[in-house]
Amino acid sequence: MSQYIVLGVLLLFLGAAIFELRRDYPHEIYGIWYIFFLFFLLFGALYFIAEKENTEVVEALGPSFVAALSAVHHMLTDLQGELLLVAAIVYVGILPQLLTYLFSGLSGSASAPIFVRQIGLIAIWSLIKFMAGLGGILLAQWVAKLYWDKPAPLTELNKAVVFVAFAFATAATQHRYFDRPLEIGLAPGLRVGLDVPLFTEVHRLFTRHRETEVVSTTYDVAKDAAILAATATAQVAVMMARDPSKDAVEIASRVVATVAAIEAATREANESAAQKKVAEREISWRFKHVTVRVRGKTLLWHLENIQKLTNPDIQPAERELLREEYRKKYLWWWRKGESANRSEGKPVDKPQESPGAPPQKTDIGSS
Repeated sequence: MSQYIVLGVLLLFLGAAIFELRRDYPHEIYGIWYIFFLFFLLFGALYFIAEKENTEVVEALGPSFVAALSAVHHMLTDLQGELLLVAAIVYVGILPQLLTYLFSGLSGSASAPIFVRQIGLIAIWSLIKFMAGLGGILLAQWVAKLYWDKPAPLTELNKAVVFVAFAFATAATQHRYFDRPLEIGLAPGLRVGLDVPLFTEVHRLFTRHRETEVVSTTYDVAKDAAILAATATAQVAVMMARDPSKDAVEIASRVVATVAAIEAATREANESAAQKKVAEREISWRFKHVTVRVRGKTLLWHLENIQKLTNPDIQPAERELLREEYRKKYLWWWRKGESANRSEGKPVDKPQESPGAPPQKTDIGSS
């Protein structure tokens, strides 16, 4: 029974890793599954023959292929060797650059290490490929034993799930924590990244005798409008988080100037082209040491709803539904506060409805 519990936990872990990748990196989910099933089918045929003949898998194709299959099987299942390979890639590709950066930085002559991200990706994806392939090989062995009615402990299945789950988890971790600066996900489509001022100052000191690169900038109306939209979205979210009972008109009054600037910027460009351009990108909105990243589709969704909030002809019931949608989808911290109030016996700012009763049409300002 304990092995079934372990299997259930592992499957939940696998699902969580895939859920983390599904929206932004679907091609990587496809690639990992492809490697997994490729090795599962290749070695599934070999294990099918080996278990039928009661021989080792490297002997499945006859004596002529024993040496080749032994080398291939060892290379694909040697976890220690794979870890040493990854360590060697990092050791040769990154460590010399870091030491060079530190020692040349003492004289202010350092240059930022190059290809660090690319080398890191090679090392990480080498490990991901290995774990996905090994998971497929272990699953093939377990299925072959099960087919020929031989002992197939659940622990062997769990080992296969462990490796494929960690393949997905490694990919998700790499994107969440190493693919960009330190970031915290506040809501779907909205992340906040933090810069460390100390690191910035150290880098400026280490490279003080290097010429500063001049970066040319171009005016992008769609991006400018999206940045302004991020400002409006942040202000709305803060207002609703602090006091969800505030009237929508009062909230909208705090952002009306920003909304007007958004409309002025978007009128200068083709509206449909600007929306398409915004929807397909992730907008970075930078403060001094904070970077807010917002998905374009999320911005357009907020813009549409901000326009509804500022519309004086909106029906109270529709406004209330809009507030509830914000609460459920984007204000998870409001739900936390609501749960804490319930646990402490405090009243919760939410209309009570009896079963079967029509929804209350209370204005936002009266809740």
